[in-house]
Amino acid sequence: MISIRADETDGEDFNVYLLPSNYVKRKLLTGGIYEYQDQKALWRKEKTVSVKKDYTVDTRDVYFVVFDNYHAKSKPKSIDIEVSVEHLPLKLGEEPLKEIFEVEAGYFEPIDVDAKTGDMIRVFGRVTKGNDINISIVSKAYETQEEIDLDKAYYTKEKASDFNIEYSCSKNEPLIIVFDNGYSLRTPKTVDVSVQIVKGAVPESGDWTECPFCHFKNQKGARYCTHCGAKL
Repeated sequence: MISIRADETDGEDFNVYLLPSNYVKRKLLTGGIYEYQDQKALWRKEKTVSVKKDYTVDTRDVYFVVFDNYHAKSKPKSIDIEVSVEHLPLKLGEEPLKEIFEVEAGYFEPIDVDAKTGDMIRVFGRVTKGNDINISIVSKAYETQEEIDLDKAYYTKEKASDFNIEYSCSKNEPLIIVFDNGYSLRTPKTVDVSVQIVKGAVPESGDWTECPFCHFKNQKGARYCTHCGAKL
């Protein structure tokens, strides 16, 4: 679900459109929008001073909320905007989740995934604004209303600008992929990411060795755990 809240601070009007990625053209490198087809909007509101809309989309895609002032070319507008996205946890077999979002300075953004033993989580993309971002995979059990305990993360990649992560799940549990900008107190980061869950190879019963520390099922004969690095 995409939640859109906006108010023009001086009581002037504006247009707003919700568009799928197919109908938006963006500049290379900077990512700025230079053309869009407003007639293809999934939802619109024109010449309004205030917007409050919750919209549930049917398919996974990159969606753009475009604020338009072309009807008043000579008068700039100041708009207080809040846009948020809430989606169901990504599951095995679903098409890749593609998102572009901003991580504010000192904050983080999570993506929920519903993973099973043997599933592989693929996370690939890049930071398009700002230098880098920390990426962690952590159990949802370590999430509270106030924070996520990243010290308990199963996997962390620090200060990544381009990333291609493949993480093999060792348990049946909900996980969170955390894009962490907590170390940067001044610079927001924009992340262009795709996430997919695919079925990994699960060893047959008796053909694996369970790690005594993290309980990951390693191929029989392995000397070290491929999940936590402990000696088997």
